[in-house]
Amino acid sequence: MPRYRPLGVSIFAIILTFIGGFLTLILFFEILATISFSGLGSIFITNLYSLGGFLVYGATPIIFYITGVGLFTSRPWALQVVLWGIPPLLFLSFMNLACSVAQGTNIYLFRVNDLVKYNPQPFLILFIFYIIIIFPMIIYFRNSFIIKYFRKNSSS
Repeated sequence: MPRYRPLGVSIFAIILTFIGGFLTLILFFEILATISFSGLGSIFITNLYSLGGFLVYGATPIIFYITGVGLFTSRPWALQVVLWGIPPLLFLSFMNLACSVAQGTNIYLFRVNDLVKYNPQPFLILFIFYIIIIFPMIIYFRNSFIIKYFRKNSSS
């Protein structure tokens, strides 16, 4: 009896692979442009801000791509990444986008708590958008049918 991959897993795997692959290509070209313009020292992680930038802009696309491929090949670790890794990465990405939008409307506010205090709309809108994306994803991937599917395929 063949084991069929659930349709939602296939769709989510294709979406993650496409987004991760596309963003990884953009990241690669941005790194090449940065190196050619500012030198090799401009891409080193030197402080906490550069580590945060690396996690949001550098690691997230690669993790998306690898997780999409892992879901498509039915790897159990990919299910764990979807449940425990993707939500915090998306939260950091959405809050980074909200900070950029809020700073664009008021260039004199630099601290995040001032941005949230005086311009909360981008944060609220993107947080609601985050909840709309994350909750159905977590509910679907915690479904007993999906968990059994990944357990069956972990031995192969």
